[in-house]
Amino acid sequence: MRSPRVAALLALSLTSALVLSACGGGGGGTTGDAQGAPTISVFGTEPENALLPGNTRETGGSKILDALWSGLVDYNQQGEPENKVAESIESTDSRNWTIRIKDGWTFHDGTPVTAKSFVDAWNYVALKTNAQSSAEFFSNIAGFDQVNPDEGEPTAQTMSGLRVVDERTFTVALSAPSPIFVNTLGDVAFYPMPESFFADPAAFEANPVGNGPFRFESRVPDQNVTVTRYDEWGGEQPVAVGGVEFRFYADSEAAYQDVVSGNLDFLETIPGSFLIDNLYQQDLADRNGNQPYAGINTMTFPIYDQRYANPQLRQAISMAVDREAIIANVYNGLVKPATGFIPEGVPGKVDDQCGELCTFSPQRAKQ
Repeated sequence: MRSPRVAALLALSLTSALVLSACGGGGGGTTGDAQGAPTISVFGTEPENALLPGNTRETGGSKILDALWSGLVDYNQQGEPENKVAESIESTDSRNWTIRIKDGWTFHDGTPVTAKSFVDAWNYVALKTNAQSSAEFFSNIAGFDQVNPDEGEPTAQTMSGLRVVDERTFTVALSAPSPIFVNTLGDVAFYPMPESFFADPAAFEANPVGNGPFRFESRVPDQNVTVTRYDEWGGEQPVAVGGVEFRFYADSEAAYQDVVSGNLDFLETIPGSFLIDNLYQQDLADRNGNQPYAGINTMTFPIYDQRYANPQLRQAISMAVDREAIIANVYNGLVKPATGFIPEGVPGKVDDQCGELCTFSPQRAKQ
């Protein structure tokens, strides 16, 4: 178990993502089939489940899904949603929404992305008997309690809050107003599904079909997933590479060593051991970058252990942590301390949320 409160108290905000890449074009890259553009290799981890939007929550699988699928919205660098497949998402009361999708989007099998593609996918994920890990993402849609009751079997197969109006329009009725509903729609749980999935789910799992910038090519368990560029993709930003190989590693340190040796093209973050004394700058001179991202690093207590049951003890330990010293000596000043649950750049952040409990104060901690 984890205590969100303590997680916030001991959080160090990772406001910088260190990006590593191999030399010019990539020692680990291969030539792709998409108009001769290269295929690049990137750090990945073995997905826990089949590559289905409704049943993928961990980082390794979600990263691949983001290449294979495009959602109604995407997020800009400020964390704000921007329409992607959606042409418009409108509501006058934050409870009843009308969503119209853009014309011309297709799945990788050539079939069109329609309003029904979203409605059928969302109903499938929400239905209790399908046992999808993302089902709760639809809990605020009217009728969810009937397709996914807390106890017993479903009394309905589809949510009453979803209705297809025409080929490119559908409506969503929520059980209560939600002004942040649009913000959620870029999550993998809300991706559309083609008719081929419902016709043969097992075959689809072996060869997933999305609507994203890359199409599925192959998967070798515990080794890699390879995707190739989908030239009919409906997005505005062109894809520069011919494909991507998501190469699976047990840990990021092994991936780092492959970047150094030129056997891997791209790694998003530097393992902590190579931040000490800025070792990565020696290993990868002119081959690293640094940019902010919305995330936090946390330490938590085993609150199932009675020794940590007293909240004042946990607060005291938090105040005994010198975050600035950790940042200076471990992260070389590349990050800054978190002051609450929500990192910089995420809507809803509250300044100085945990106050003195996130401030180094050893004497107060002893008291």
